[in-house]
Amino acid sequence: MSENDTQERELFTGESGKTLFVQPFENIGEADKQNREGQRLYKKLEETKDDRSKVLVAALIVEYEINKILEMIFRKPKKIIENRDVSFALKIDLIEGLGLIPQHIIDCADAVRTVRNKYAHELDIDSLSNLDKAIVNMLVTRHGKIPQMNKDKIEDVRELFRRICFVAISGLALYEYNIKCLIEAINDHAFLTELERKNQERQQNILKELMPFAETVDLKGGGKVLRLGTEEFEAWRKSKEDNS
Repeated sequence: MSENDTQERELFTGESGKTLFVQPFENIGEADKQNREGQRLYKKLEETKDDRSKVLVAALIVEYEINKILEMIFRKPKKIIENRDVSFALKIDLIEGLGLIPQHIIDCADAVRTVRNKYAHELDIDSLSNLDKAIVNMLVTRHGKIPQMNKDKIEDVRELFRRICFVAISGLALYEYNIKCLIEAINDHAFLTELERKNQERQQNILKELMPFAETVDLKGGGKVLRLGTEEFEAWRKSKEDNS
């Protein structure tokens, strides 16, 4: 990987511990396909001349990338993607709620959605430079949270929006491969077997902790059963709840 590639990938690096993934995985096998797809989408964006069209196309591309992720995650994605009651905003909330992708990428996607809504509901706005101060301040704030870009002070609103679009679209596209790998791992039989083994081990450890508090009770029809109802058990259970 070249120095430029490394610096560019740092734009999409998140804070450790904040999300499941903080860096895009290397994807050598599908790099060419991914580059072609990216070039195709950016060509559509660059071919739009006026700001209104550029904003609408950018929002369509961001939603397209989000839909691709939702298709990988959900067993029945059409219930979400093709449901008219599921808005662009709700799709972004779903991606954010999963906690898979660095927050600044989600924030950039939401910034594109916010600007799109402004254009969709106000006919008099023809230029990005005419956006109201609150929207511009939001773009500045979102830009300020992008690694490697946050040191640059950008006053041109078009350039701000271009950068935010780049991070949103490219970031979502890059992390698609991470999510693909995650879903494949979860669906692997070995993963499920190991998950079941760990759960059995956990239950056995819990049972060992409970045994000192168990008492044997005779059943009317014959046989015996263990009962956990002693005061010592209640005190132990409460201590576990307090520490959880």
